[in-house]
Order: sequence, then C-alpha cells, then structure tokens
Amino acid sequence: MQRRVLKLAALLLAAMTGCSQQSPAPRTASVAGTVSANGKPVNDAKITFHFESGDFWGAKVAEGRFSTQGLPVGQAKVCVESESTEVPAHWTTPEDSPLTIFINAAEQIPLTIDLTGNGFEVGAAPQPAETKTMTIGK
Repeated sequence: MQRRVLKLAALLLAAMTGCSQQSPAPRTASVAGTVSANGKPVNDAKITFHFESGDFWGAKVAEGRFSTQGLPVGQAKVCVESESTEVPAHWTTPEDSPLTIFINAAEQIPLTIDLTGNGFEVGAAPQPAETKTMTIGK
C-alpha cells in the first residue's frame, strides 16, 4: 500500500513538472552612448531611464560615455544629472525631460545626447532639439 502511494505521488509530481509552462523571458535592450555639454564630454554624471510603469534604470556617465543593460521594452523619459557639469534643469526630472524614447528591440542601441540644446541622436539619425519622442530599435 505504501509503495502504491509513493508511486502515485511520484507520477503526480512528474506530471505536474512536465505540464508546467515557462513564460518567455521579457524582452530587454541595452543602451550605450555619449553625453556632452557645449561639445565636451560630461563627467561624473548619471543617466536615468524612467519607465511609465514606475521602474527606472540608470548608469554612470564617465568621460562622456555610458552603458546599461536589461532595460525593458517600453516608453521611458531620459534624465541626466551631474555634480561637475552644469546640466539644464529640464534634463534632471522625468516631468521636464525633453527626451522620451520608446525601446522596442532586444539589441544594443546607441544614444547620443547634447545637453546644450543641439539635440540628440539615436543610432545614426540626428534629431533636432525640439524633438520630444523617438522610437529606438526595430
């Protein structure tokens, strides 16, 4: 009797394990690029991507370069803060940021930002400073 119960338990466990479905991994992207002000690389700064979900991802900016991985697919406001470089106030909060990006690709995405009003580039496409939303990726 005890043997039957053990066999039945083992069969049930095997069936439950075999029937479980794994959900696909969420799509993510990597973003890397440069941040400059007045044509000079920004140092000792941080760049932050604020998503509509309330999540945010950030990276240090050193010698004008940054890189971050694992960003979810979705819309995000881009903010920059620095201790050593004067950053225009509108770049420091998600509410005022002039740049909204929509990440929709699971790949490395280049992003170039000039904080002094000359605009930004996503990939190889320069965008004027007044551009507010940009889709990056495929």
